[in-house]
Formats: sequence, structure tokens, C-alpha cells
Amino acid sequence: MTPSTTQPPSQPDLNRGEHGRAPSPVLLEEARTLTPQLDEEGGAQGQQNAQTDGQAQHWTAKEVHVIPENNMWIIVPGLMLSIFLAALDQTVVAIALPTIVRKLGTSEGYAWVGSAYMLTSGATSPFWGVLSDLTGRKPLLFFGMILFMAASALCGAAQNMTWLIAARAVQGIGGGALISMTQITIGDVVSLENRAQFQGLIGATFGIAAVLGPVLGGLLTQVNWRWIFWVNIPTGTLGGLLLTRLNLNPVPRKTLREHAKNFDFIGLFFITAAVVCLLVGFTLSEASWSSPATIALIAVSPVLFSFGILNEFLTKRRPILPPRLFRTRTTLILLLSVFVHAFSFFAANYYLPLYFQIRGASIIVSALLMIPLSLSTSLTSIVSGWYISNSKKWRPTLWVGWGISLLGYGLMINLDSTSSLAKEVIYTLIAGLGIGCLMQTPLIGMLSAMPQKEMALVTSAMQLTRLLGGTVGISAGGAIYLSILRHRLDDIPGYDGIDVPNGDLINLVGSLPSMQPEELKLSLINAYAESLSYIWIVCTPMVGIGFLLVLCVRVYGMKRIIVKPGEKPPEDGQNTATDAPATSSEESTPSSSPIDEKDSGATAAPELPPGLPIAVVSEQRATP
Repeated sequence: MTPSTTQPPSQPDLNRGEHGRAPSPVLLEEARTLTPQLDEEGGAQGQQNAQTDGQAQHWTAKEVHVIPENNMWIIVPGLMLSIFLAALDQTVVAIALPTIVRKLGTSEGYAWVGSAYMLTSGATSPFWGVLSDLTGRKPLLFFGMILFMAASALCGAAQNMTWLIAARAVQGIGGGALISMTQITIGDVVSLENRAQFQGLIGATFGIAAVLGPVLGGLLTQVNWRWIFWVNIPTGTLGGLLLTRLNLNPVPRKTLREHAKNFDFIGLFFITAAVVCLLVGFTLSEASWSSPATIALIAVSPVLFSFGILNEFLTKRRPILPPRLFRTRTTLILLLSVFVHAFSFFAANYYLPLYFQIRGASIIVSALLMIPLSLSTSLTSIVSGWYISNSKKWRPTLWVGWGISLLGYGLMINLDSTSSLAKEVIYTLIAGLGIGCLMQTPLIGMLSAMPQKEMALVTSAMQLTRLLGGTVGISAGGAIYLSILRHRLDDIPGYDGIDVPNGDLINLVGSLPSMQPEELKLSLINAYAESLSYIWIVCTPMVGIGFLLVLCVRVYGMKRIIVKPGEKPPEDGQNTATDAPATSSEESTPSSSPIDEKDSGATAAPELPPGLPIAVVSEQRATP
């Protein structure tokens, strides 16, 4: 059978997916044993010139990706429903908390209803990538779905606060699995060239869930608060039925002892412990930043994380976070940019509704006023994905996204107690246009610079970074806001807010429009609104730093050798990859040594005869 040397079109046939039959186990095994010769910094220069001057192509032009057949009209909606469920549950509960507290008859530990979900979701996020390489994607995807729905049923049936918090913790494990496995699965069923447009749909789903969460939560709470959890069951069932048609490459069958021998338990311990300490520390900070527990947990987290990263460089087992992520300039910069983006995005998503409520909007109306931000975020997430898939260039989207975000956050500094509705809509709309460009583009850039077999680990690393950035953004934003607010309240004649707890200061927002006398009401509204603007004063230079960082990323080719199941990779010189080359001469010279075992988890490539391409495929392969 003559191997196909053509690349798939930029617009995939959704009726057939990327390629044909079930993958050949022999091909997967043969391709997996070959590893790319990676340079320290990567890069794509020489991919075009190598075609004509006879020199060796860069490893990215030789990498092989075996893609099974799938009906994307069925699979993509199923994946979108999965991500929608997990994203929606991060916001839908907040608006129902007062009702839940009243119905259950206690407020003790109520803050953990939201925090328990985020804690378990974040603590398990590093786990899913490496585990999916061992067990396969589909079992973990369905495990997350079933666990999420079962926990949703338990949440809706809760008779006391302890029950609800425990069920939310279990729900967070399922939600974390859904978010990670959905994004990892996309990388298995579409090529890197076409992935951006599908990632754009996922980014849009996140944006829609962020707005629909408070609205749906408010509407369902008026009927019965338990339905904010029970509604997940029919929705999840529909998504699960669609995903039964999902077809993925087979994985090798190994014993538990064999899996344990190659699993990095030490790295998992340190990284998970660091995430738990950070999330618990920031949760406790809502009550007091000066408490010993808060300070100790937040201080020990970076120490544990440093030990975890050091272990990843030293371990001979398969790492939880690939060391190449931190060694390569571009991937390290992109990870830092994801953190900054999450910091600013989650801060806006969390505190803009509070701003609208300060202005007198109800909770549901404030959620509706977030539509400009959500709509523009979703729109540019889709458009940027389409652009990247068709142009095969991802760096311009990064630059434009950060530039527009910088403008939007700078304009939001001007929002105060007297701002017109037009200003509120335009400023948040501009910020959303930039945010949407950055929802999925960094992942495309990181995957362009990393071997396909480490796709799952890279995806998990990005999800973990985004979660940490969002957590820090919300907590730091709250600390800034409350600190400035207390100083402003002290300057208001006739108002004593010194002994008011932080939580009560925020809860007071709902009663501001009814405050009397009128002069006191206007002073309080002005103090609350201007204090909130300091969050944007902090976010704006951080977005500026993010913009400067991404100016330093190098270009990596997106084209890979796409192999139809049952075919062998084309011989050297037959690949037609034509990605734009990098401008740096350092990137054109691959390292003379292949990836070692402790870096990639794969064995070193043997000496190969001339003309045989060095290739990398996913760790997923079949046992002959």
C-alpha cells in the first residue's frame, strides 16, 4: 500500500473525522520506538529548506501522528457538553449559596461548598495526563462523567452541610477529569494543524458557561435549589451517549506492577501537596490574611512545588510534568503567560459582577451585563481558532490578544460609580476580545514545541497553571479590594466599618441601593466602586508583562506527518510540511542526542539507516 504524503485539509471533513480505519497495532508499536532528535530550544527553521537542499529536516516535520476515524459531528458536541458541565459547576453554585444555607439551617463551613470543588479539581489535575497515557483516554473520560453525575445526585440529595461539602469534593474530582480528558481527547482525534478550531469551540464553551452559570443558578434556585445539581444528570447522560461513538487508538495492556514501576509517585506527591497547600491557604485567606495557617500554607506551597519540579528533572520514571516544558524558552514563557491570563481573566469574571451589583443591579441582571465580555470572549476564541488552523500561524494571535487585553483592562480602570452603560459595555467588550484570543492559543504553541507523545502531560500542565493563576487572581483581587475599601470607608463621616468582617463587607453590597440617608449611600457606593478599580490597576501592568513575554516566543511548525491507520510513515523527503521557518539560527540546528529516558519516558532512538524518518507518536499503542 502506497503511503499518503498529503496533509489533511485545514477544514476537516466532520462526517469522517481525520482518517479511516482502526489503527494498526504493528504501526503504532513501530512508530513509538522512534524518538525525535530535539534541540534544547526547538524551533522550526529548515523545514522548508530541507526539502530542497538535502539537509535533515527538523524533528517537527518528521513527527508522526496516527489519527483514528471519528464522526466529529457527534464527538465534538459530546466533548463540549462534558466541558460545559464542569465549567458551569464552578459558577452556578455561588448564587444559590444563601438559599442553600437557609434551607439546610446552618452556615457553618458554607464557604467550602465552592472551595471543596476547586480544591479536589485542582489537586487531581496533574494526575489525569500521565494516567491517561497508561490506561487510555476513554475509560478516564467516562469515569469522570459517571463520577460527576453521581456526585451531582448526592449534592442534590444533601440533608446537611457536611454531606453537601463532601459530595462537592467528589464532584470536583469528576469535574477535573472531564476538563482535562476532554482537551486531551481532542489532541488524539484531530491533527495539530486543525486542533485550534476545535479548541476555539472549547474556549467558547468556557465563556458561555461563565455567564450562564449565575443566570441558570438564579432561575433554578427559584424553583428548587437542588435542581442546580440534578440538571447535570440528563445533560451528562446526553454527552455520555454521544461519546460512546468515540474511537481512539488502543493502548498496551500492562499489569499494575508494570504501571507502578514507571509511575512518578514522588513527583505526584510534591506537586499535589503544593497545589493543595496553595488552594487551602487562599481559601483561608478569605477570613484573614494574617492568620498563621494562611501564611504557612501559602509559604510552603512554592517550596513543595520546587521539590516537585526538581524531581521531574532527576527521575528516571515517566514524569508528571515534562522537564522540556521548563527547559525550552517558548514553552516556559507560554506557561507563564497562561498564569497571567488566568489571573486577569478570573479576576474580571469574579469581580465585574460585583461592580454591577454595587451600581444597583440584581444578581441575575449583573450576570446579564457580563454578556458583552462573554460574547466577545467566545467569538474571538472561535475566530482565532479558525485563523490559526487556516494560516498555520499561532504567534500573531498571541500578540494581538495580549495587545487588545492590555487596552481593555486599561480602559476598565476608568469604571466608577458614575460610568455610563455604554462605557461598561464597550470596555468589557474590548477586554473580552483580547481574552478570547488567549483561551486556547498558548496550548497550540506549547504542543507545537513538544512531541505528540507528551501531549497529555502538556495539556494537564496548562490546566494546572490556569487553575493556579485563577485562584491567585481571585484571592489577590479580593485582598486588594478589601484593603483599599477599608481605607475608603474610614474617610466617610458617620460610618464605622472597622469591626465589620470581610465577608460582611462584601455581603453589604446588596443593601447599598437602599442605604439612608442619600448622602451616605452615594459615599458608600463611590467607595466600593473606586476600591474595585484598583483590581484593574494591578491587572493592567500584569497583562502588559504578559504581552512583553510572548514577544519572545519562537515559531514552531504545526505540521506533522498524519498517518492513516494501517499505513507506514513516508520516507525522508516525502513530507510536504511547509510551515514558516523560525528567524533564529539557533533553532535550525537540532541536538545531536535524542531525548533521554528521564526526559521523555521513552527509550533512546537507535541508530537508523539514512532515509528513515525519526518519528514520534502517542504513547498509546497496541499490544501485538
